[in-house]
Amino acid sequence: MASDYSGWFVKYHVGLDGVVAAFPAIVHSYPEPFTTFCQDYYAFSMLSVIREEKEDQSLLLLNVSNKVVSYRFKDGT
Repeated sequence: MASDYSGWFVKYHVGLDGVVAAFPAIVHSYPEPFTTFCQDYYAFSMLSVIREEKEDQSLLLLNVSNKVVSYRFKDGT
């Protein structure tokens, strides 16, 4: 959020490909109405963003398949 609370901005972009590869059961599909296509979505919950003093050490905590998974922003591990 902007320092004057006037709006939001993107601080982190998280690619969850590694999480999906490690936990493929989080991918769910549902059929699009009136088509033969299926839309995928990921079943997970974001628990917290932990901001460290050094920005490159900050991480994201996710609940994935009833497990807590940490995701480091710097290297995607």
